Amino acid sequence: MAEERGLTQAQYALSWVLSRPGITSAILGASRPEHITEAARSWHERLSAEELARVDEVTSSLQLAKETVLS
Repeated sequence: MAEERGLTQAQYALSWVLSRPGITSAILGASRPEHITEAARSWHERLSAEELARVDEVTSSLQLAKETVLS
């Protein structure tokens, strides 16, 4: 999904977080200066409702799989 938007996975994840309703900021962890530069390149990106739904679909099935394994 990230590649379709021309973003790295980290940039897409940040865009996903900032596209969520009610989220106004994000705290980034960076072990190298280039991580901050990479994040800054995606700061203005927001995912569409369709993209958010697609990510939610993928992550909900992963959560279900995790719960199944742990039970």
